[in-house]
Amino acid sequence: MQLPDTPSGAMYEEEDRDKLRRDLIEYCTQHCIGSPTLQSRIAAATGRTTDEVNNKTLQRFLAGKHRTNDAFVWLCHKFLLGIDVTDPVKSFGDAANEFFMYNGDPDTLSRALGAYNIEAVWNEEDDVFSEHSLLVLTPVPERAYLRAEEEVGKGHDSNSHNMSFEGVAIIRPNGFSIVLRDILTRRQKWHVLHPSLRLRAGEYAGEMIPPILFGSPQSERSVFRVRMTKAKESET
Repeated sequence: MQLPDTPSGAMYEEEDRDKLRRDLIEYCTQHCIGSPTLQSRIAAATGRTTDEVNNKTLQRFLAGKHRTNDAFVWLCHKFLLGIDVTDPVKSFGDAANEFFMYNGDPDTLSRALGAYNIEAVWNEEDDVFSEHSLLVLTPVPERAYLRAEEEVGKGHDSNSHNMSFEGVAIIRPNGFSIVLRDILTRRQKWHVLHPSLRLRAGEYAGEMIPPILFGSPQSERSVFRVRMTKAKESET
């Protein structure tokens, strides 16, 4: 992504905004800083005052709320060009793909793209617990895997707690292997899903290993049964 010559000439598409947002969040995570410190560093790197790099505007941009003006996004872009930010999802996906030596069929990857509703259920004797989420699979250019982003608490008839996950999906003709991490806590989560003759087209079933904190009330719920279906456009 090339930096426009001036803030007034900047026009950022949503894809570019999402990339810059992810890079800023990863920078904050790597350096254990919050938005006030990030505000100061962006101001210093771009020759602006902290008043010009408004913290509330920065927070809204990081949260993906509203559409931040292009001139402000330009400041974030210029700041990021001066630092080394790696995409942890892409780094992990490259390592996993090399380890498994899986080439990935382009047609299979293309068919897997999109949004899915996931229902995960634990049901053993009197202990019943369910979780609903929305999973979105998007392409990673020139890679044989997909980027996976899951929002727990979002999806069809959801009443789950809100949590956000990111990771990779390795797509095979006989199913999906999805490895995720909680964006805030870094706890891991796994989905192993496959089509079934008993399910309708576009539906998958399998298992989910949740991100459990040892000693929590949910610590005994180690494996959930999962059903995944393509989401309607109105649900994404």
